[in-house]
Amino acid sequence: MQKRRNPVPEPETITSATPPKPLPARAAAPAPPQRQSTREPYGCSGPIRVHRLLREASDESRSFFEALMEEWDKGPYNLTETAFILSARTLGHKHIAAEADAGKENLKHIDTAAQIFLEGKWIAGFLRNLFRAYRGNIATFSNPDDTLFVLQSEIDDFDNALEVAQNLLEDSPEVVAAELQELAKKRPDLFNPATSAAA
Repeated sequence: MQKRRNPVPEPETITSATPPKPLPARAAAPAPPQRQSTREPYGCSGPIRVHRLLREASDESRSFFEALMEEWDKGPYNLTETAFILSARTLGHKHIAAEADAGKENLKHIDTAAQIFLEGKWIAGFLRNLFRAYRGNIATFSNPDDTLFVLQSEIDDFDNALEVAQNLLEDSPEVVAAELQELAKKRPDLFNPATSAAA
């Protein structure tokens, strides 16, 4: 009896339908270490930063800086005082600049006036009317009578406003109530007894 021989496997054939086996992927090369920048946020040293800012500045800013350096170099004041005087002069506040240049004796009063205007109390409106009368040559303020004239105008305006408010309260109380409710939402401190007493 003849033994059956196992068939010899045929060699693999590559056809167009059989994709080639992929080559093994190469390991990625390690990324080079990043160098830490030693540069400062806005440039390097002070002179380099000043040079960059001046290069990018407007002609007006460059002129102001040159005038500031010149005044600081020849004047008796430090940089802060020189910048204050020159800024006031450049912005048109010539009397503040002159006062600062003359010894700063009244600057504290000017600063107090600015504080009054920012706080917005009654005296702020009174001072504004005084200054308007002075600038407009309505009053010379050579004596107290001119001040009393402005003060009387303030009192008349206050009385008129009070009369209008009283008439509105009598004629349209619902409007006043709505306005007070809206004001209470925006400014609750006005309805706080402790705050009102301090004011």
